[in-house]
Amino acid sequence: MQLRTSITILLFLFTTFCVAQKNSPVVGTWKMISGKTTIKDSTSNNDLTNVIVLKIVTPTHLSYFAQSVSDSSLLGTFLGRVQMDEKNYKEEIFCASEKGMIGFIGTFTYTVDGDKWHLVGGGGDMKFDEIWQRVK
Repeated sequence: MQLRTSITILLFLFTTFCVAQKNSPVVGTWKMISGKTTIKDSTSNNDLTNVIVLKIVTPTHLSYFAQSVSDSSLLGTFLGRVQMDEKNYKEEIFCASEKGMIGFIGTFTYTVDGDKWHLVGGGGDMKFDEIWQRVK
């Protein structure tokens, strides 16, 4: 009887986790509207005047694209897996135009207020403070 109870509890927790991710306010398409990046001890504001940065988040994966406004060239892209709950978000990058991003694992806290997603965190020597606008 103990095994059956344990399996039932595990299935309940797994289902709850999957439903929470599916219903997450983070799922959708986002455009970066501001951001700061810190690498080691150097912090810079992201200059978005000539760049469009999009992030598409599903319940299990993400894709990220940065494109030049002036000539439409692709500046960078990556793909990865995500995990999330009501306040934590994790990215694990498995494919990227910049080889240094492959294997990056970023952990973040976030808030969603209307159509704005504020993401703070990072991994290794990289820290991010970004605000994204939902694309409708």
